[in-house]
Amino acid sequence: MNTNLTSIHISVDDLVAKSEILYRFVDLFSDYEDTPRDYGTGAVISMTEVHTLAAIDANPGITTTGLAEMFNYTKSAISQTVSKLVADEYVLRVTDKQSPRQKQIFVTMKGKQLCNAHQAFDVNALTKTYNYLLRDCTEDEIESFYKVLAVYNNIMEAGRKKRMRNNKNSDK
Repeated sequence: MNTNLTSIHISVDDLVAKSEILYRFVDLFSDYEDTPRDYGTGAVISMTEVHTLAAIDANPGITTTGLAEMFNYTKSAISQTVSKLVADEYVLRVTDKQSPRQKQIFVTMKGKQLCNAHQAFDVNALTKTYNYLLRDCTEDEIESFYKVLAVYNNIMEAGRKKRMRNNKNSDK
């Protein structure tokens, strides 16, 4: 393991402590994401389901393959989520007239109501979070945090793409 950190002026102990903060955040956010909640319609639904619904609303006629690519999930996982949304009458699958083996997905009126409630819920929650952050951070620090998250997302996406290429190559 390369522990030469002189070029970034941080000790190994500090780096480990910072990584523990990141891991704790990921764990807490994962728990938050997995907790079903009422977004304001009386129905209890998971964040994954409501974000899938929002993606369908933004992309009428999308397929499970398109959703899987958008979220970087397996088709099986997306299909399960869509099936739950169909069962709860938030979306419906329609056979594509030009490609009968394909099923397009559309939001129902009930689904649209949930999308609107979810958007209002998110605006309220994000506003509260931003105001809470302002208690201990400046606006510039918060913007820097989001910049770092964006760069970190790019690093993680590049790693995911590399793993996917490596997995494809190892399957040959």
